[in-house]
Amino acid sequence: MAAFAQFSSDLDKDTLKVIERGKRMTACLKQAPNRPVAIEKMAALMFLGSQGFIDKVSVDKVSEFEQKLYEKLDGKYNKKAEAIRTERQLTDDTKALFIKIAEEVVEEMGA
Repeated sequence: MAAFAQFSSDLDKDTLKVIERGKRMTACLKQAPNRPVAIEKMAALMFLGSQGFIDKVSVDKVSEFEQKLYEKLDGKYNKKAEAIRTERQLTDDTKALFIKIAEEVVEEMGA
């Protein structure tokens, strides 16, 4: 990815968009040692990243977005997160919930 980035002036918009999303997805995958992320949290983060909902967040703010997302899943949306944990399915309702939370977080961050 870094090799392509140095030629950014030669790349079309779609390619640049893919590279930028890749930077954010890479940031999403970073975890602290011995601190695994719960499946419902990782599902939310990977879904939102792959669907472009983190594209508005600068790369250096991805960890802040992640923490705010996790706080909402642990707090305000805890019962729904528990259902996701037990059902282990990414339903349309689950996707809509993730999108709603992402929009709240992005708005709070002013991204």
